[in-house]
Amino acid sequence: MNCSCCNRHIKHPYHWDGKVYGKQCWIKHCLPELEAIRAQQDDERLQKRIITSRIYQEVFKQKKVRGIKNEFKLKFIPSIINQVKKGRMLSNKQMDLCSRMFNDKDYRLYFTLRVQSGLDDPVTHLMNGQLTPDDLEITNEEAAKLVITYREIPATPEAIGSTINEHEWSL
Repeated sequence: MNCSCCNRHIKHPYHWDGKVYGKQCWIKHCLPELEAIRAQQDDERLQKRIITSRIYQEVFKQKKVRGIKNEFKLKFIPSIINQVKKGRMLSNKQMDLCSRMFNDKDYRLYFTLRVQSGLDDPVTHLMNGQLTPDDLEITNEEAAKLVITYREIPATPEAIGSTINEHEWSL
């Protein structure tokens, strides 16, 4: 087996992007590309985390705390709002605790904000009954059209690649 870059014989090949590389060529040509992909994925993950933290903050800002008698919850909710206001993200445990404190109204607001920010697909929440067309401020006909369009997309990877650009996904 020969390296696709330098054409030398390889005992232990490295495969990348459908080609075969030797160790040095892989380090020289493929590793920087892989690191760039990982850096981009890290940036996307960070942005999603920041947006999700702000969504939790917004839900807690609109939460009515008058009926809450638990002292921990009364201290926790303002601390989450202040933490995000200072520009710090929430940990996984904090997000888990936040979502456990949600009631139905909070969940609707949470899912609506996730859809509006582009983190979630509205069709999924409409089909699962987590949101109604009123929550997304669209008519029942537009919601039905979204769900029908979503169901028309074939499930094979080849078909998805050819039809994904043909459908309108924004509200």
